[in-house]
Order: sequence, then structure tokens, then C-alpha cells
Amino acid sequence: ILVQVPGLQDPQRLKEILGQTAKLTFQMVDQSMPVQDALKGRPPAGSTVLYSQDDPPVPYLIENRVIVSGEDLSNATPTYNSQTNEPVVSFTFNSRGATRFGQATQQNVGKPFAIVLDNQVISAPVIREPILGGSGQISGNFT
Repeated sequence: ILVQVPGLQDPQRLKEILGQTAKLTFQMVDQSMPVQDALKGRPPAGSTVLYSQDDPPVPYLIENRVIVSGEDLSNATPTYNSQTNEPVVSFTFNSRGATRFGQATQQNVGKPFAIVLDNQVISAPVIREPILGGSGQISGNFT
């Protein structure tokens, strides 16, 4: 998993943020209706409109059910990408988090999931294949 975090300068700070309970969540994007319809009316039960950190912010319709959260992290370490030398935070889920994330990605191939930090969508990549390893990387503009 590669997540861009624009504007965050300090990889150590990102590690601290990732380790805080309930600050970081992985949730499915709700595709049952266009987000613009949810903004004009009412989002479906069990979903909420959240915005990205972009300027201007981009709205996403996000399922309220949290797949995994900061509580499910067993490790988060600032390091560098070996290919690009870009600062990254490598993270590993605990066994519960790895199992839950693996099951969710197996069941939702081809669908987007949201990486949410403090109720803002950092990224919403499409699941291309099941992610069963229980670990990933988050990169950002740390310069």
C-alpha cells in the first residue's frame, strides 16, 4: 500500500499519528450512490461523506464500518523507499488487523477503500488483488 500524505514534513510525526487509537482507519468507499447525490440529499444509512485533504477538498462517500484502525497496528517505522530513496513509514498490522484487512481485500477486489486520518480521506485506492501480507508503506512529501 502506498499512500501520499501531502504537506506532512516529518516521518516520525506520521509514525506517532498512525499509532494513535482511532485516528487512522481503513474503510470501504460506498458505491451504492454517487457522492454528489449524497451531498444533495441524505447519505445511505451506514455511510458518511468525508473529504480529502486536497485543495479544494474532494468528497467521498465512506462506509462507517471500520475494517482496521490504529489499534490494529503492531509496528510503524520511518524509513526510506529502497528504489526512490523517498521517506516512507512502513507499517505492520497485528494478527487481528492482518486477518481483517486480508478478508476485506479478498471480498472487495476492484472496489476502492479509503485510508482515513482524523476524518479526512488521505487516499482511496482501488483494491487490485487481495492484500494478505499484513503490512504496507505510506509515503508523503516529507521534504
